[in-house]
Amino acid sequence: MNKARRKQLAELRSQLEMIRSDLEDVISDEEMANDSMIDGSPRRDESDDAIDAMEDAVSAIESAMDEIEDAMDYLSDAAGGRI
Repeated sequence: MNKARRKQLAELRSQLEMIRSDLEDVISDEEMANDSMIDGSPRRDESDDAIDAMEDAVSAIESAMDEIEDAMDYLSDAAGGRI
């Protein structure tokens, strides 16, 4: 692979890293919201459903992050490990 295409792959990998970082921020925010609900919401029944939904969302985002990491690895492999 030539230098120009490796550079393109490196840029794409960098974009994926930024997306992954943004997803980490979303997870952090969601976990903080979850913690505040657990720590004493007066509407406990509604909170239980919301907490379950939050946990499902975090799990789905973590799966997306795993896939992004795989894509980053594939791009590195495609560039011969040079990015």
